[in-house]
Amino acid sequence: MRLRRRLLAGLALLGVAACGLPDSVRQQAEAIETRLAGQEQFIAEKSQQLERFRSNSDYAFLRPYLEREAWADRFAQATEELAHAREVFDSEIAPRLAEDRPEDEGIVVQQTARARKSIERAAELARQPAQRAAFLTDARDRAPELVREGAAALAHAQGLAVGLAGEVSRASRDYAAKAEDLAGRLAHVEQRTREAADAQAIVRRQQAAGDGADWALLADSAASVSSAAGKVSKADPEIRGRIAELYRSYSKTLVDMKEVATVEIGRTSWNESYDFPRESELSFVVEVSPEDLEVLEAWGTAPIANLTSFFGRSSLKVNIDTRLWKSLAIDPMARFPRGDNAAEFWLGESDAKYFHRYAVVEGDESKQTDWQEVDEALYEEHYDDLGMDILAKPYGIYEEEALKEAAPPGLAYVGNPKYGEWKNDEQGRRHWSWGQSFLFYYLIFGGSRHHYYYNDWNHWNRGYRGRSGWYGRNPDRAAYGTYGSRTRNSGRYAASGFARGGGFRRADRSVRGAGPRGRGGGPGGGGK
Repeated sequence: MRLRRRLLAGLALLGVAACGLPDSVRQQAEAIETRLAGQEQFIAEKSQQLERFRSNSDYAFLRPYLEREAWADRFAQATEELAHAREVFDSEIAPRLAEDRPEDEGIVVQQTARARKSIERAAELARQPAQRAAFLTDARDRAPELVREGAAALAHAQGLAVGLAGEVSRASRDYAAKAEDLAGRLAHVEQRTREAADAQAIVRRQQAAGDGADWALLADSAASVSSAAGKVSKADPEIRGRIAELYRSYSKTLVDMKEVATVEIGRTSWNESYDFPRESELSFVVEVSPEDLEVLEAWGTAPIANLTSFFGRSSLKVNIDTRLWKSLAIDPMARFPRGDNAAEFWLGESDAKYFHRYAVVEGDESKQTDWQEVDEALYEEHYDDLGMDILAKPYGIYEEEALKEAAPPGLAYVGNPKYGEWKNDEQGRRHWSWGQSFLFYYLIFGGSRHHYYYNDWNHWNRGYRGRSGWYGRNPDRAAYGTYGSRTRNSGRYAASGFARGGGFRRADRSVRGAGPRGRGGGPGGGGK
């Protein structure tokens, strides 16, 4: 069998080797030669068009700019680009097309893109003289209109800059840590506004010069006004959006979780009196604990129970653990076909669904969600994080700075004066005192029985914040999370669906590894 597989693999490789370059790759590469010929003709036509332009009525107007800007040089540059594309085709593409080897696909694709880029650049250069002529002629004909358009664009940009300056000033007072970043963003807007004002002044001076105007300077300056003002208009909502992010606060705390496992128990029944009996099947879908599901899945294909029935009396032989059979709560005789007197019970498909419940805090308001189905990967990722914030975005930071590594609820907000202040207890220890609007975090672990002390916060803030999950200062004894003593001793979590379903019994190191899986150093250890 192994020899046969090796032979088949060899034949498959031979088949691949025989097929050559993919058709799509070959077609695109071969098209380069056609495009080269077409582009050579295009450049020649555009060059001739410029020569014929000397008899045009606008030639006298455009001649100074044609000569000053050396428009004719664009065709020489275009020809150089085309020569480069030709060299790439002849030396890199054509030989590989002739050899037609599948292993050359990557380099053929790469060199085809390289040649195509040079062809496109050549076309762009060949178009520039005609485009420039039309651009300057339009500026001459629409000079008063360009002045008006520029003035309107400049006024709009200046208004946005003034408004942004006020917003930045307010946010910088409220969130001093972001003052430098916001000042840099505002400086960009103010610089673009000054550029627009300078360019608009040039447009006005050149338009006022009449026949003595430098129309290239006017046209380019008018374009600069539009470009700079456009950048201000684009930056305005972006900066305002960033500022708005600073005033948003939210978190998501994992307050409950459960795994709902189901298994199909099938029953096949028949009449033992017949040599070739007709079989009847019935399926029961029952909910089981994750542990029982593991036992059942390991059972195999043998019947989990057998039933016989004679003269109205039935006898059931259970092959699996009796406790497990009873937990399935199956009525062996349910809808039992008349005339059948034997049956066996077998395992069918199994399934598991995963659910979370969250406490969501937005600003100074909190709510608890209903059960939300999550995928297995997310459930496993946060299995260790019961009672923890799995997402926290305090006031004063941007959205991309939101903390996504597990931490005790509200710890991300400690040290931020928007949420409270540091105080000393009777023993002189510094602890965090929540503001009235944020007592949710004070109460979540039992009110006065729990404070965040400075040393704990500092340990998290300096070594774990935004980098890895934190379950307490002792790497061998978690205080927070599914394995944490504070979580298990909290009335809130002792009454959770996770606890009632035996979750805390399952969350044992001997069962699920040494503390939070993949985090190193046990619960509260070295982080994810």
